[in-house]
Amino acid sequence: MANKTFLLTDESVNAYGFWLKLDGADIEQFRRNPIMLWMHSRSWRGTRDEVLPIGTWDNIRIENGKLLADAAIDTDDEFAAAIARKVDKGIIRMASVGITVLETSSAPENLKPGQTRETVTKWRLREASLVDIGANDNAISLAFYDNDGNPIELNTGNGNCPVNLVQSPKPTYSMKEIAKLLNLSDEADERTMADRVQELLKRNAELEQQVNQYAERERQQRKERSAKLIDEAIRTGRINADARQAWEMMFDTSYEVAEQAILALPKRQSVRDTLTKDASSRADRYASMTWDELDRKGKLRELKADYPELYAQKFEEKFGRQPKS
Repeated sequence: MANKTFLLTDESVNAYGFWLKLDGADIEQFRRNPIMLWMHSRSWRGTRDEVLPIGTWDNIRIENGKLLADAAIDTDDEFAAAIARKVDKGIIRMASVGITVLETSSAPENLKPGQTRETVTKWRLREASLVDIGANDNAISLAFYDNDGNPIELNTGNGNCPVNLVQSPKPTYSMKEIAKLLNLSDEADERTMADRVQELLKRNAELEQQVNQYAERERQQRKERSAKLIDEAIRTGRINADARQAWEMMFDTSYEVAEQAILALPKRQSVRDTLTKDASSRADRYASMTWDELDRKGKLRELKADYPELYAQKFEEKFGRQPKS
């Protein structure tokens, strides 16, 4: 197979919450023995079930913020040849570096958005492996070794990770800054500051009590107001008396919504109002009709009985005189 270029690592934040500065990478030792492993696995006991190195890395270089190398897989090895075939098919596309951390930093200029562990500013590349799944968006994984070359199990859930978590700096204040916050002079001593704190605490308690009293008055006023609104709605027939409890619960849940809802309910008309409205409508119809129209519809007798004044008006319009009593 033709040597294929792999991205070993770059300067993006990985899945463990940190990134590697490439200008702090020591790759010279690796150049002298650029062994390629599979999944960072080394043959320790010499048994047949262990994986030997599967190849080497050529043309190791740093370009445009990326550590690159060309994979030279040993196709004479049966296991390595199987991996080479999957590389050719594009099934295996990920690489991973094994490093020894030499120096880390939490200086603001070395931190990136989303970072949770310190930046590795100096590190030594010990080996690079082909892997099935990487640890960040660029398919990069990591393995760690101590200074003696022993592997360190990487587990972000415990304390094994050699890269420390980023510690948020705790704000510190000088006595003058505290005095300024308390609206005191720069020369204020600790006793004066303590007295001011006690004064502010007392004032805060008084204000809290006033707020509670205001809230209680407001609650009582709303309760009285809601009771009047419910009484008025029952009196005017907009709601039934047995709905009082439900409306009280609505007012307790959201006074403004309940108030708008109950005020928007239409007033129920009484029988008297309905009859009065019907009678008024009938009189209006008669007034709009002529004597002849009323006569044809047989409404003159009804008009005379129910609306004598309107009858007399229509009679005079028709005959030019008032009707005889």
